[in-house]
Amino acid sequence: MPSLHVSRRSRRVLAWTGGALLVLVGGTLIVLATLDWNRFRGPLARFVSERTGYDVRIDGDLRVRLLTLQPSASVRRVTVTNPHRRERARLLAFDAATLEVKLLPLLVGRVIVERLTVARPFVDLYVDERGRTNWQTPRRRAADDGAPARPPDLPVVRRFVVEGGRVRVEDLEHRLKVDGTLAAAENARSPDDKPFRFEAEGTLNAEPFRMTVRGGPLVNLDPGEPYAFDAQLAAGATQVAARGTLPEPFDLSKAQVTAAIVGRDLADLYFVSGVALPNSRPYRLTARVLVNGTRIEIPTVQGRIGGSDLGGRGAVDLSGERPRLTAALASRRLDLGDLAAPLGIGLDTKDTLDPSKARTLADTRGTAGGAERRLLPDLELQSERVRAVDAAVTYRAAAVVARRLPFRDVELGVNLRDGVLTLEPMTFRFAPGRLAGTVRIDARGDVPATNVDLRVTGVELAKVKFLARKSGAGEKNGLLPDRPPLEGVLQGRVRLAGRGASVRQFAANADGGITFVIPQGEVNQAFAELTGINVAKGLGLLLDDDEERTGLRCGVADFTVVNGTVHARNVLFDTDVVRIAGRGKVDLGRERLDLEIQGKPKIVSVARLRT
Repeated sequence: MPSLHVSRRSRRVLAWTGGALLVLVGGTLIVLATLDWNRFRGPLARFVSERTGYDVRIDGDLRVRLLTLQPSASVRRVTVTNPHRRERARLLAFDAATLEVKLLPLLVGRVIVERLTVARPFVDLYVDERGRTNWQTPRRRAADDGAPARPPDLPVVRRFVVEGGRVRVEDLEHRLKVDGTLAAAENARSPDDKPFRFEAEGTLNAEPFRMTVRGGPLVNLDPGEPYAFDAQLAAGATQVAARGTLPEPFDLSKAQVTAAIVGRDLADLYFVSGVALPNSRPYRLTARVLVNGTRIEIPTVQGRIGGSDLGGRGAVDLSGERPRLTAALASRRLDLGDLAAPLGIGLDTKDTLDPSKARTLADTRGTAGGAERRLLPDLELQSERVRAVDAAVTYRAAAVVARRLPFRDVELGVNLRDGVLTLEPMTFRFAPGRLAGTVRIDARGDVPATNVDLRVTGVELAKVKFLARKSGAGEKNGLLPDRPPLEGVLQGRVRLAGRGASVRQFAANADGGITFVIPQGEVNQAFAELTGINVAKGLGLLLDDDEERTGLRCGVADFTVVNGTVHARNVLFDTDVVRIAGRGKVDLGRERLDLEIQGKPKIVSVARLRT
């Protein structure tokens, strides 16, 4: 009997407890259903402000609906500002927003947004000349210092509607100004295969800029299926067309993209990508890009730059203080002029989007007013861009097209770290012989400091075309013989150090030495006689197109370079008939030549004239 008494008592307690809980839950639901949520606008705004570091203000109604399998919340007139900035502090504002989520997945920690509607949002993003943004706060900067930045991992949104969205971007560092519209809508009556779209117009580096991004519908989106999108960008002469997918929808840290890029100068991509690239001739490239967090893989890139083909692979690592570019590139056939373009050689002012570079390049060609034409290029190195990226790039060319030089192949290694650019190896192979060495440019200061050390070995002058006369009609009327005037094997070394942002500035204050040696060879006897000057015999040999040769016992041209002036220290060519010596100087800054070459005949001649 006692056990029965206890059992009845337990059931009674359980009934009272269950009833109390039911009343409590029911009362809570009734309170939540009839609650005036506007009383929580202030506390909610302060909570969000404390968690994010931004100032959040809610000036409109706040409504929450919980007694449903798809809870929802709506809010009106919200403004988000950065309290740590005076200029362009407002980041985001919108008239109204509604968020509706699925309840059952939420109970197991999975967020699926059934509907997100935003009415008339305005996003204002600003970057000053020093790269400081209006969306950075001390708290967010501290978080960024602790871990690499990566795109946000957004929840799945089944239906995304944006009405009258506007985006304004002003990036002074990359010279970008954009005023764009953002829209997303899905209409069951007239379905659109890409209802999500973002369109922007503005200027990039003072040139017209336009971008369009379109994405597929979200209604039947499966979180396990890729989300497709396409994008087009036009910035002056640069055009980009891309198609891609997000392997995991709304996870913006992962993407697969195939892009076709056309432009006049690779350096202009800095304003689009933030990665510094060298100047180039007009190009057309296609690349496959795989984004995985802070790692961007480029498995394939191919196309043409100027008259050269290009192929290879690369990667960009964004996890460090600066982007780090690595690449292995190759050309089957290289036009040597394309390799000279980074120095400004062969570029035209219309081939660049940068007005400052156009003004600099104009100096290299002269003006209509009769300005002096310059030999050394004046294109200036953008030191701030060199300091903004690290790189390790290798390049090989299997064949070289050079009008006058018998280059066979080229091998280059580019290493850029902490603002110091090193070209090593740098090898140009002749047939036979080679030009090899290193170039080091320290761009950490306001004015770059450059060291050049080049060696010429085993170059046969007989195969250097600019020493020989072109064959063809009328060649008998010229003064140059068919064979080059000087034959032999050339050895040499160039060591220079100086400061300057361009080749001309560097040359104008360089110090060092230049030495060339021809141990033995042959020289056209007409030239040797004229340096004597044995006028009768020398002119006679030239006019008769005589190719009589005389032996060259040795040839030495040794120069010292002091503050941009090349001084002839020892210039001597000893031939069988004449001993030729030289003296004088070359002013590299003003590009002026003051050299005197005099020959002393070894054979007495009545018709010899001294000068």
